Amino acid sequence: MAVAGVWAHCNVVTMEKMQADMGELMKQGAETADAIKSLTESLKGLRAWVPQIDDTVRTLQKLIDAVGARVSALESPTSLPLLNTSRPGWHAMNIKIRVI
Repeated sequence: MAVAGVWAHCNVVTMEKMQADMGELMKQGAETADAIKSLTESLKGLRAWVPQIDDTVRTLQKLIDAVGARVSALESPTSLPLLNTSRPGWHAMNIKIRVI
């Protein structure tokens, strides 16, 4: 009977350990489920932002393209006709000032 008592005690200890482990696993499972639920809510929020972000990026791209076109137009030599014109005839006049 001593052996049967030892086995019974081992079974009780093993069962208590299994119950403790099961409780810990259930706690971890609940924490994991809460974390997944939180991530799911965050993803729903991000999905709502995506169309707004896409629209903003498109608008910014159009503005950047427009600025680039304006800079190119300003830098092109044909946009500055004054640089290609001749100077008026009076620019070569020699002016002598007589100091008394």
